[in-house]
This record gives sequence, structure tokens and C-alpha cells, in this order.
Amino acid sequence: MAYLNWDPQYSVHVKSLDQDHQHLFAIVNQLHEAVHSRRGKQVLQPVLAELLAYTLRHFGREEAIMRSCAYPRLRAHMEQHRIFTAQVEQFSKQYSAGVAAVTAEVLDFLTEWLSSHILDSDQQYGQFLRAKGIV
Repeated sequence: MAYLNWDPQYSVHVKSLDQDHQHLFAIVNQLHEAVHSRRGKQVLQPVLAELLAYTLRHFGREEAIMRSCAYPRLRAHMEQHRIFTAQVEQFSKQYSAGVAAVTAEVLDFLTEWLSSHILDSDQQYGQFLRAKGIV
């Protein structure tokens, strides 16, 4: 059973961005599975790296679309992305250095942030983009 389940309420009704969000959910689910199956660093480190890399690509795509439509809340949205990315980078560095483990607290942070960000900030740009004809 998935740790983080995709639900239609998360849809921003922009196909490419919904697909990105679904992929991010899948990566968090992989991380959850790796942590709870205790498969060790050989599995966790690549999953953390994938999460960070895919998050950066997704944020870049999302921001480019918003920029192309002159989304009025772009700067604030980008700041949310920057804060999230910095936190994920910190988790990854701490894990790589052996300072911290990937724990339920990390998984809870990722789940809560993704869920709340998509349900609030992303829904706002979703409405704006749909009004501009972007689906």
C-alpha cells in the first residue's frame, strides 16, 4: 500500500504538471518503502538523489510555465520551492554524512509539504493557468 496516495483533489488540471506531481508521490513512496524495509544506504541514497533531481526539474518546468503566463504570484511560489529544495538538500547531505537517518520525521515532512503545497499554492496557479487556456 502506498504511503502517499494520489487523489483527484491534487490535480491542477495541467496534464504535464499532474504527471510530475504523481511521479514525486511515487518517489516519496519508494523512499518510504526503502526506509521501512531497511534496505540500507545502497537503496536510500539513490532514492534521495532522484527525489532531489526530479524535484528540481519539476520546479523548473512549473516556474517556466508560470513565467510564460505572467503568473502574479511567481516570486512567492519560487521562494516556497527554494525553501523545500534547501531542506531536501540538507536531509540528503546529513544522510550521506552519516549524521542523520531518513526517519519518519523526514517522510512526514515530505508528505506534508507536497500535499499542502499542491492543495494550496499549486491549486492557485492551476486556476490561473486554466483561465489562460493551459491544460
